[in-house]
Amino acid sequence: MLNIETDKFILRKFSMQDMYDLHILLSDKSVNTFLPWFTHNSIKETGEFYENRIRGQQYCFAICQKENNSPI
Repeated sequence: MLNIETDKFILRKFSMQDMYDLHILLSDKSVNTFLPWFTHNSIKETGEFYENRIRGQQYCFAICQKENNSPI
């Protein structure tokens, strides 16, 4: 999969290295207000979410800041 890049952002597939950043996003109640899942309470829950809903999905991408390649 080829990454798509702009001056400030990168669109790429999620990876296991994103687990901490993904957990920060998924454990934030305000981020999850309008999403069809519940706020995560543990990194284990985020890992299960990654395995069941993100990993291997054709159209599931991380939008990352180019300066640190971290999902936002």
